[in-house]
Amino acid sequence: MSKSNSFWGANFVELAQKKGFLVKKATSHEFSRFINFILVGKSADGKPQSVSVSLKPSLNKKGNLWAWIEIKNKKGKPGWLYGDAHFIVFEFSDSFFLIKRKDLLEYINVNVDFNSPIVQHSWAAKYKLFQRPSHLDQITKINLSKLNPDTVEFSIWKK
Repeated sequence: MSKSNSFWGANFVELAQKKGFLVKKATSHEFSRFINFILVGKSADGKPQSVSVSLKPSLNKKGNLWAWIEIKNKKGKPGWLYGDAHFIVFEFSDSFFLIKRKDLLEYINVNVDFNSPIVQHSWAAKYKLFQRPSHLDQITKINLSKLNPDTVEFSIWKK
């Protein structure tokens, strides 16, 4: 994969390569299952291992790492949280936040208020569902800074 910064995700690809991973672009089938890249590296036992990654943009406000989580996509079908990626990667100005997708799903199921009515404004979407007018998507906003490393597997790669 080219080290040129001319394609989406290039900064992540370049950093993953510096960390010793071979980076492959997802096939169209993998992409349809919310996978952007496949990282190939060695596991703890030295065997080759492939990890699928879904790269998501995010926002950093006042030292807190806030991320939008897609519960349902614009067609009203399960969003990327329910895809096949092993890891979800959020990009911030100075780092990439890698989180195990299944751990994130468990965290969302426990911490997001699915019983309250859908909020009408994006600013009210912290741990609540938000749906844009005339759309079928459902998203929520969570603070990644609040994750407990004892229950959620994540790592931060500095740029």
